[in-house]
Amino acid sequence: MRSVVLSLLLVGAGCVPMAEASSPELPGYDGRFAGDPTLAPDEVALLGDAALRVLRNEVFAQYGRAFSSSDLQEHFKKTSWYKEDPSFSEDRLTANDKANVALLSSLEGDRRASQRKVGEYAGDGYRLLLVSETDCEVVLGDDLYDWESIACKWESRGQWVVTYTDGAWPKPAGKVYLWGLDDGGAKVTKRLTVGEKQG
Repeated sequence: MRSVVLSLLLVGAGCVPMAEASSPELPGYDGRFAGDPTLAPDEVALLGDAALRVLRNEVFAQYGRAFSSSDLQEHFKKTSWYKEDPSFSEDRLTANDKANVALLSSLEGDRRASQRKVGEYAGDGYRLLLVSETDCEVVLGDDLYDWESIACKWESRGQWVVTYTDGAWPKPAGKVYLWGLDDGGAKVTKRLTVGEKQG
C-alpha cells in the first residue's frame, strides 16, 4: 500500500513524470530514468523525504540492485521491471545516473533550520536574508535607493534552501525559489525558480 501511495505521489502529482518508453540499455525498465535523463533541481525540490529516497534508489533499482531495506525491496518488487541482479555493480551507473543521485542526496538530510545559519547571503542583484528559523526576506536590486523587498518563509532542504511567499510547508505557494548557498562565504551560488504555484 505504501508503495502504491508513493508512486501516486511521485507520478500522479506531476512532480516526477514516468518515462514513455523502455530504455534500450535496460530491457523492460519503464521508470523515471528510462532514456538516461538528468533531473533538474527545480523538478524535485518540493518532493518529500520518502519520495526523494525512493526516487534516489530507483537509480540503482533499474540495474537490479538488491535492497537491505524491506520497504524499498517491497516497493520495487511491485514494479513490472524490477529484477534483482546478484552481479549488480555501481559501475553500471551512467554519468547522468551519478548526477541524479548526487542531486537527490543534496536535497535529503536534516532539514531543521538550525543546520543553516541565520544571516545574509549575497547574489548578483539580490540578497537573501534569513531573519529567523522560518522567516526570510529577498531584497532585489543593488542600488541603495532602488530596491524591492519581498517577505517570505524558508525551509532548509539538505544543502539547499526553499523560499516561498504563500502557503505553508510542505505545500509552499506563491513565488517559490530554490537557493544554493555558500555558508562560508555568505554567498548565493544558485537561485532557481521552482514555480509560481506548487502543492
